Amino acid sequence: MGTASKLTSYLIAATLGVTVTLSGCSNGSDSSNNSDNELRSLQTAQSDIEALMVDFLATTGAPGVLVGVQVGEETPLLLAEGIDEINTGEVLVADRIFRIGSVTKPVVASVALATIKAGDMALEDTIGRYLPGVTNGEATIAQVLAHDAGLSDWDAIDGGIRTLLFADISRNWQPSEIVEAVGFLPAHSEPGNGFHYSNPGYQMLGAILEQVNNATISEQVTAILSTPYSLDDIRLGPLSEQPERLIHGWGDLGGNLIDNQLLPSVSIDSLFYTTGAGYSDLDDLLRFVRLYWGSEGALSIEGVDIAEDRSGNYGFATQFFSDEVVGHTGDINGARTAVGHQRDLDVSVVVHVNTNTIDRQPTVDLALGVIDALRVAQ
Repeated sequence: MGTASKLTSYLIAATLGVTVTLSGCSNGSDSSNNSDNELRSLQTAQSDIEALMVDFLATTGAPGVLVGVQVGEETPLLLAEGIDEINTGEVLVADRIFRIGSVTKPVVASVALATIKAGDMALEDTIGRYLPGVTNGEATIAQVLAHDAGLSDWDAIDGGIRTLLFADISRNWQPSEIVEAVGFLPAHSEPGNGFHYSNPGYQMLGAILEQVNNATISEQVTAILSTPYSLDDIRLGPLSEQPERLIHGWGDLGGNLIDNQLLPSVSIDSLFYTTGAGYSDLDDLLRFVRLYWGSEGALSIEGVDIAEDRSGNYGFATQFFSDEVVGHTGDINGARTAVGHQRDLDVSVVVHVNTNTIDRQPTVDLALGVIDALRVAQ
């Protein structure tokens, strides 16, 4: 099948979707009578959520924070607190586009699942089938998605990922060059030995998807997500031009606080690729969260629960924030993001902080706090 017809088939499949019931997703009558599942309206809870955001900024020292929350298909609540541009004092507003870091992984996983649904790849396929000679080539696509492939992370590179990045800050990395750089690192373990987070695994998955679908990952995201679901602000870099609404993100570079708008985005995005080159705004990312983790399962495969623990700590591009909330975090220079979904309540939440100089956990805690703020007080 040629590129155009294959991408067209994805558009049709994604538009029609396959509505599935995933384990733990039921909103049946048993739970509807449970007082723990009674929710306040977003308007009623707004002042409490804003207070959580103000407290978050005071506690962490972050410049600004964005929060989006949505219940089912209701109109979302989009909020901003704090400063966007710290040199001028420009106030942060809620419509900003931001880097999503490793929240890119669920976006890429949705592309992989669509490819599998179309019959062009299988969860049981080995990565060595597509990338001969790579480390742990017997590991499967499913194991890569769940970080159970035994692959090392970037700390196995001498000097880490920044060694590659700053060797040539103008370089536009190609998938084959990325595989050459990270695909032959020493193994962390044999495949199937349990969770070990591996960015190189997702970089290799991106190269596989480009090979199978004969299209760039950016083109595939557009065909599978952006067009059928009107998620126009979910994009994978490198971008042809900087978005007008791009947030200022503040990261530590050599002991100095640097705005990520000043960094070489082509080099960063092309190297981080399918691990962290994603962009979005609150509205589109909220809708993606529900599509990926929600009860409709529109981006999943029938009979496959993406939130099943497959490696001791991870599903398919899925982290577990609590017994009730699944999602993912993202960290890239100048940005921290946490997205989560409470399946029983059908509540989606996005938290974005315009710095990565703070710890990850407070961002997750804020996301959980926003969900708790919606519950009817008992």
